[in-house]
Amino acid sequence: DEEVWEVAGGEVRRSTGEERGGGRMAEAVQQSDRGLNLKEVQENVGPWLIYFAELVMQIDDVAIWAYEKGCAVWEWLEPYHPDELIPVVVGILLVFFGGTFAVLIQAIEAARLFGFEKVFTSLKALAQEFSAARKAYERDDMVDADKDGVADVKQMDKKQLAARKLGVILRAVDPQKLATALEGLTQAWIAIIATLRIKFAQAITLGTSIGNTLHRYVTPFVLKFTKPLVPREYARWLPVILQYTFRYIGVSIAFWLVRIVSALFMGMKGAELFTIGLVQYFVRHGQLSADVFDTGSPILSAGFAVIALFGAWWQISRNFSLPFPLNILLLPLSIAERVLMFAVGSKGLPGAPVEGA
Repeated sequence: DEEVWEVAGGEVRRSTGEERGGGRMAEAVQQSDRGLNLKEVQENVGPWLIYFAELVMQIDDVAIWAYEKGCAVWEWLEPYHPDELIPVVVGILLVFFGGTFAVLIQAIEAARLFGFEKVFTSLKALAQEFSAARKAYERDDMVDADKDGVADVKQMDKKQLAARKLGVILRAVDPQKLATALEGLTQAWIAIIATLRIKFAQAITLGTSIGNTLHRYVTPFVLKFTKPLVPREYARWLPVILQYTFRYIGVSIAFWLVRIVSALFMGMKGAELFTIGLVQYFVRHGQLSADVFDTGSPILSAGFAVIALFGAWWQISRNFSLPFPLNILLLPLSIAERVLMFAVGSKGLPGAPVEGA
């Protein structure tokens, strides 16, 4: 090794290249350790966690209100035996939304095959831990340790409040129960996505091919206009963003074709559930003769066809979009449908199609 004379600590000493390399490596490790400041991360991320917690609690309030109103409506309808009309309601949903929520409906079917009981058990455990965390969170808002008549949380800045609330939540939640619940939901999610990918394999392959073709020919053209508008350090992200954007567009086109088929198929299933369920309800309560209930009856067959075709036409004519106010009321279902579409069609998730395979 080449020897170099250097001054260190007021002394002149001789060092080899290997010694200098080891010193630089140790210095780099020390700088790396100093670069990750957990306290700084907590101070920066903590306030956002508080906002998220407040948002989740507001959503929970809305969900509780909706559940209570639903129970009240159910009690009001009990004299009319609403449980007997469940097939009718499900049939209507399939007729008019079978294509709009094609992926979500298949996901529910996959969850049924996986085992609703396992999913419900995990959701129940997660809800219990959330309830315990929320009670502790709200109880902490009332604490006045210094007895000055003002709650402690109101005398803290955002960083202090975030650190305090994080500690409250961690103490209130049972980590073992939380881990078990999340593990159960993760297993269900993987099983559902794997099942959906099998069912929609052709659509995924077609959509991925469309997306890759768009990415190959359109991305260079788009980059000519977008690169000058983006800072240089972020420009390298543009190809990746465009790749997944075009893949999403391709999968959306493929799934639009799937929705047409699903609208017709689900329309027939929904029409059957609706018609037979409604006839059974009226026959059970003496409003119709039992002779009407004949699966081979021309009246029922004609009813199936008319209802199914009308539902499919209604969905296709609206391009599978929801009218107001259904677009607001069913917004959570629309979000779930889009998330499932992305998860099923994404290349980076387990089980996604591989180019060249």
